[in-house]
Amino acid sequence: RRIGLKVITDWVDPVTGYSLDAKLCDSDTVIEVDGPSHFVLRGRFALGATAAKQRHLAAAGYTLVTVPYWEWDELRERP
Repeated sequence: RRIGLKVITDWVDPVTGYSLDAKLCDSDTVIEVDGPSHFVLRGRFALGATAAKQRHLAAAGYTLVTVPYWEWDELRERP
């Protein structure tokens, strides 16, 4: 929003039924911020359910932008 993009937060896709963190208005771009529970042993490999969700969204025609917890933490620490 700070850069002028119109965003819908906590959006539910009517096609897949998935709940997503955000969707850019007038776009097929969706955004997920994935916390540690989406990854194997707090690592950097997505769990099966998360990977399946990513594949389903791509197959439905969405461009998925995933922000993993380690990148989100770095962004939050910047002044």
